[in-house]
Amino acid sequence: MKKILMVIAAVSAMVVSAETKIAFVDMSILLKMHPQYDSDGRLLKETDSEYQEKLDKRQDELKKLAEDGKKAAEEAQNPMLGAKARQEAMKKVADLERKFIAAQQDLQREAAKYRDEVENLNARLLRTRMAEIREKTAEYAKGAGYDIVLDKSLTAYVDDKYDITDKILLIYGVDPATRPDREAAK
Repeated sequence: MKKILMVIAAVSAMVVSAETKIAFVDMSILLKMHPQYDSDGRLLKETDSEYQEKLDKRQDELKKLAEDGKKAAEEAQNPMLGAKARQEAMKKVADLERKFIAAQQDLQREAAKYRDEVENLNARLLRTRMAEIREKTAEYAKGAGYDIVLDKSLTAYVDDKYDITDKILLIYGVDPATRPDREAAK
């Protein structure tokens, strides 16, 4: 809310000066149509898949430990076992249970670590792309004589004549006709 009020105040102050040139861009469109957007998505997906493979292997190890524990528990219940053998079998069951619990906790920690790493990678990629977009937008705006460029999402309505999103897309070598918001309108 504060951000919107600041934008409104800034725009109101700028409007007072008849020489102020204002433009808007659709940052979400610029991000989605950035030339690196798809490769960033593939990198995230590949990274997530690699981590999932590692977790699946750990899950298989857990299943094997559970099966070994079940077999050991069945052996410990064998009425043919002597007291000493039963005690050894119960000790084996307890050891397998401890290993299973430890492995399960490790798996949960590893899964959380991988999830954090993928989220951090996504955040880094997003920050990088947004910085590139802001830089190109600023370069264009300065060259075209704009005093202020705002994100379209901060306003309730903007006349399309103030939208320079297509011009920024052209800087990236992207055809504005392929914008998803235009394809949906067809």
